[in-house]
Amino acid sequence: TRLSDTERSFLEDGAAQGVRADGRGALDVRPVTLETSLLPNASGSARVRIGNVTDILVGIKAEVVEPTQQAPDEGLLSFNVECSSLASPDYVGRGAADLNAELSQMLSRLYASSATRQLRSSLCIIASKKCWMLHIDALVLDSGGNLFGALSLAVRAALRVVMLPGVVVVEGEADEDDEIDVDEQVFEPVPHAEDAPVAVTLSAIGP
Repeated sequence: TRLSDTERSFLEDGAAQGVRADGRGALDVRPVTLETSLLPNASGSARVRIGNVTDILVGIKAEVVEPTQQAPDEGLLSFNVECSSLASPDYVGRGAADLNAELSQMLSRLYASSATRQLRSSLCIIASKKCWMLHIDALVLDSGGNLFGALSLAVRAALRVVMLPGVVVVEGEADEDDEIDVDEQVFEPVPHAEDAPVAVTLSAIGP
């Protein structure tokens, strides 16, 4: 959205005085509320509220799949973001579909970086054969700013509480492939979940 000269002048004057448009100081953050393990049927979940304007719910489901040929020793993370039509009139029709796809792709790129290499590797069970795939679904219930940062925070919080069933690798005999036994009675957290990144959004004001 292009700003008028008056709007631009208002923001620039506020920035020079260290005051934001909503009255907060330059370094003041809106209060953040974080809840985890809200969805009983998910492997992990979290809800993040920033102020009274941004509200995001994330649920994670895990399944065993084959890794890709490009990364045979890594697990997979799949992202799907859906912006509720109740959150904003902009989240209706084609505009919502485009935004959902854009946010999903941004999360995918964030977790494809070298910083999350150990996290992805920890999801490997048998190299080139079996790995965990985490289906990460995010629902934007309300949005009033810092949407991508809030999304990344909610995903990180959900990953930190994911519990995966225990897996035992059974060595195959002779030419047989190794197999796995999944123990639904034993659960373990995701190793290196603390490596999950949080995005920070910056805006440049002025020429």
